Amino acid sequence: MPSLMSKGLVIRPVLLLLLIFGWSASPGRLTADLSEESASAIALSGITAVSDSPSDQTLSPLLRSSGLSFNYHLPFGQTEAQVWGVHYATEYKVLHAGFGSSWMNHPHYNYRDYYLNANLEHEGIVLGYTQHLVHESFSTEDSYLRWLSDLGVSSNIGSYGADVRWLRMASLDAQWHFTALYRFAPESASAVSYVHQPHGDDSFRSCISLAASELLHFAASWQSHPSRFGFGLRLNYGSLVLLYAIRTHQELNADHGLEVRFQW
Repeated sequence: MPSLMSKGLVIRPVLLLLLIFGWSASPGRLTADLSEESASAIALSGITAVSDSPSDQTLSPLLRSSGLSFNYHLPFGQTEAQVWGVHYATEYKVLHAGFGSSWMNHPHYNYRDYYLNANLEHEGIVLGYTQHLVHESFSTEDSYLRWLSDLGVSSNIGSYGADVRWLRMASLDAQWHFTALYRFAPESASAVSYVHQPHGDDSFRSCISLAASELLHFAASWQSHPSRFGFGLRLNYGSLVLLYAIRTHQELNADHGLEVRFQW
């Protein structure tokens, strides 16, 4: 059993790590923004309605893209808190299904998120559900296992779309996302979103994804609280997609994300 002194030495780095991942403390509670760890989510400030990356299944049960993606996330320049992920998705007629995992290894904290996702589409309406199994462990030998769920519905009519997502339902990490989308070109779109956190701060978000050519795509985004800007550069070569993204923070160093994807 670790001594009380050793526990105290460990707790401080863990709390610093929670801060790195966007956690904020208020009297009587500790709450968190969900980690938007894929390069696509970093570039688009978590507005997944514009995304076609399987990596974003961690944040949306509504994606209809197919492929295999590998992602790397360096949160706020913290080399000890690197996040890795592998994600797979496929589609058959009205059914879309996917699974994947994200993990982080830190000297004082380990995090694993395993998930299964499924959604159904009919006449432009998509209903989706994701089940997460999250395992957290600390160097104090404490560990936690949680089942968390996401639920969402979206509708697309012509160039317009909207979605509602309830992420990590009924937990302290829960978020409601309300998004409106406009596709002004076949591979280009803009969107606005309002994010409500019952146990945290709300924010407004906006993004744009622009296809400069068949080979090159750009993305940019903004969120109100905390004030952050995201930028992304995407290269397409046949079924291979390479994406790099960066996202600023008003007090901490920038996020960096890299994704390698094979799509079909």
